[in-house]
Amino acid sequence: MLQNIELKIQNLLQNVGVKGEIEFTMPPNPEMGDLAFVCFDVAKRQKKNPADVAKEIAGRVTGYRLQVIENVRAVGPYVNFFINPQELVKMVLGGDPSARRGLAQ
Repeated sequence: MLQNIELKIQNLLQNVGVKGEIEFTMPPNPEMGDLAFVCFDVAKRQKKNPADVAKEIAGRVTGYRLQVIENVRAVGPYVNFFINPQELVKMVLGGDPSARRGLAQ
């Protein structure tokens, strides 16, 4: 499931102009997001500060609509992605979560 989400975000990053290898990490604190893209390689190629590159990328990404992503935030040299929990449930269960009320009871 996480690979599917990573692929969607990877495609999104490529659509906003990120070139090269795209790898994700998990932020050390859940309050920082669910997935993070580190901008060191991109910044090195552009000869810019990684934190500035993260802000630029986060700004471009927020202009796109991706249902599985609830929020995008630049934190230092990282672009952090917050996964929409409702969309994640839909992906896991394969449909509308309201159709499965009482499943966990």
